[in-house]
Amino acid sequence: MVGRLLAAVALAMLSGATVLAGSPGEPFALTHVGAGWPQIERSIEEDGRELGACEVDRVVCSPAAARLLSIISEAGGQTGLARLGVINRAITLWLRPTEQGAWRAPLKVMADGAGDCKGHSVVAFLALREAGVPARDLRIVVVSVPRTGEEHAVVAVRFADEWIILDSNRLNLLRDRDVVDYRPLYVLK
Repeated sequence: MVGRLLAAVALAMLSGATVLAGSPGEPFALTHVGAGWPQIERSIEEDGRELGACEVDRVVCSPAAARLLSIISEAGGQTGLARLGVINRAITLWLRPTEQGAWRAPLKVMADGAGDCKGHSVVAFLALREAGVPARDLRIVVVSVPRTGEEHAVVAVRFADEWIILDSNRLNLLRDRDVVDYRPLYVLK
């Protein structure tokens, strides 16, 4: 079943949005690379390498990397949706909410202990990937919130043939079909 969020993506496609040559398993056919995204993508890769080095030798870990590794380790003890929930909840509770700002590297966000939805999404994206979720099953989706007119970033994870949404505004996980208050603008992967 196509969820409401995915139905909104289809509607946006019909209205002239840029379309990727997706596959049947790729419902997010919108794309846009915002200013600064390539730099953040590189930062996610660099931070992933730093986490890998920390796993080998904890002495070289920054406090931010050690904290994120503890979240990933806690999630590693779970399976299924519980793994996603542990990551979403831990990151949401760790980060003090801030006003909307620029995209920042995940470990910078963790070091500051504060971040907006973009900060939450890049930290969650990295944590999920490091916890074993394949990159092909992860997306950062930037949405519009019609009631406020603001943009908001969430993480979408393909799980058991559904897309699960991790959101800095919620401790619970939502299936994309249960998201009714967002309109997708673009996808970063």
